[in-house]
Amino acid sequence: MTLLIDAHCHAGKGDALTGPRDTDAPLGGYVRRVRRAGIHKTVIFAPFHSDYGVANAAVARIFRANPRRFIGFAFVHATRGAGRVRQMVEHAVRVWGFKVHPIDAPATREVCEVARAWQLPVIYDVVGEAYRVELPAREYPDVSFNVPHLAGSPMTGVPSNS
Repeated sequence: MTLLIDAHCHAGKGDALTGPRDTDAPLGGYVRRVRRAGIHKTVIFAPFHSDYGVANAAVARIFRANPRRFIGFAFVHATRGAGRVRQMVEHAVRVWGFKVHPIDAPATREVCEVARAWQLPVIYDVVGEAYRVELPAREYPDVSFNVPHLAGSPMTGVPSNS
């Protein structure tokens, strides 16, 4: 059997009101659509948020409600979370079984070293600028980088096929 996975889905509520990626990402209609489409699992993570500890806990509740359907990824902000990334990721991995997804800022050594230590893939949204992943990928060849929106990004207005 071929396992189909949607590798990029925001889930839960953000704490801003500027657009769909930081406001609300309910999953009811989404789950019905992916079932009809034959998608077996979905990687979920929070909408943009000012406190990813809070947002990750909300995603953990969604994940726990249906762990056979969802794969949880924790958001971390490499700049605002600097010095706390390891703690946040360790909690997300140990308590919730999550992987890591740095967002809102370029990947840093701290993010990459935590991913290396836990052997976690990093979803790194380069916002349509592929060169952004070149340096971390060279510096951390043992870290797997998943690059969504490579052809563009809805956030920048550039059409995306993802």
